[in-house]
Amino acid sequence: LTSGGINSLAWGQDNTLFYGRNNSADAGEDGIYMLEMDTDETTRLVTGSGVFVRAIAPDGDHMAFYETDGDFKIMVVPFNQVVPILQGVGPFVNFGGWIADIETP
Repeated sequence: LTSGGINSLAWGQDNTLFYGRNNSADAGEDGIYMLEMDTDETTRLVTGSGVFVRAIAPDGDHMAFYETDGDFKIMVVPFNQVVPILQGVGPFVNFGGWIADIETP
């Protein structure tokens, strides 16, 4: 990172780190990034300022994040698709956690 700050972190599966970056000298560099620790490859998943990573699902395929305007979203990580039906609005959006697959008899 050359400027700005990391405001949130979450570890994903397979040694992957997700982080939010804000207040860069070039605002076009702000967003949520995925860093593959094994290859040192970085991919920006979300563009914009004021974005915060909340949690990565145990399957490693979904990320919960929010923006400072209060929008909470779930993203399908490998394909960068935001799932709009899982969204909340408000200044105090919370995220409790992921529900694991439960097998029923």
